[in-house]
Amino acid sequence: MIDGEALSYQTSIIWECFPSNIEVLIDDTLFKTNATFARAISLETELNRVINEAVDRIWSRFDDDHSGELDKEETRNFLKLVLAHCPPPNNYDEATFDELFVTIDEDRNGLIEKHEMAVFIKKLCSTQGATEALADI
Repeated sequence: MIDGEALSYQTSIIWECFPSNIEVLIDDTLFKTNATFARAISLETELNRVINEAVDRIWSRFDDDHSGELDKEETRNFLKLVLAHCPPPNNYDEATFDELFVTIDEDRNGLIEKHEMAVFIKKLCSTQGATEALADI
């Protein structure tokens, strides 16, 4: 005989049987209360994962020479696209491009590495409208 009591797994899962259908409803409060999953993903970890994913998409779209770094022209193309959708003072301005490039290029080698872009995106995402702009990449 199949019923909720026979299929019950501890107290966290509720089994409901309907003709030709079995539904499993999981109540995760027990897992949270008992700290069953000690390694919960923090908000910061998830943010870093999303930013790294965005950086990978940027590289696949804008690293034209596949060097693993963005040169000035590749960075310019990226910034024109993304910052065009951001409200001032974060919108793209050719007159201040060199200053912005130097800001992103932390080690001053004339190329943008992925970790430098991740830092820039974190700063950019702290401003309103930037998150939507990155979604267009």
